[in-house]
Amino acid sequence: MDIAFEKTGSYKPCGGGMSNERERESKGVPNAGPKALGDVCIPKEQQKLISAMLDNGFCVALAGSGNLRREPWHFELSSGTTGWCTSEQTNPNLKKLPYFLDPTLDPG
Repeated sequence: MDIAFEKTGSYKPCGGGMSNERERESKGVPNAGPKALGDVCIPKEQQKLISAMLDNGFCVALAGSGNLRREPWHFELSSGTTGWCTSEQTNPNLKKLPYFLDPTLDPG
């Protein structure tokens, strides 16, 4: 299933006032197709949604690397996953999501 927290999508420009410092740490994760999307980050709210979904038996499509797709809005039940879905906290792409790794960073 595809769920994005924001109606504008799950990415934000990383630079300037559009993203906070911890959101910028997620730079390099997204790739919604065969071409990299450039300087984009995963918003705090989407990181928290990823955490909630993984806590409830889902995986998120962030397992890919290289040309494989990575979609922070795509979730599947962990029992029937494709090769690009992960729920492993050791995954290098999930390790770029500070709000996922430490929910106490922002109680709101």
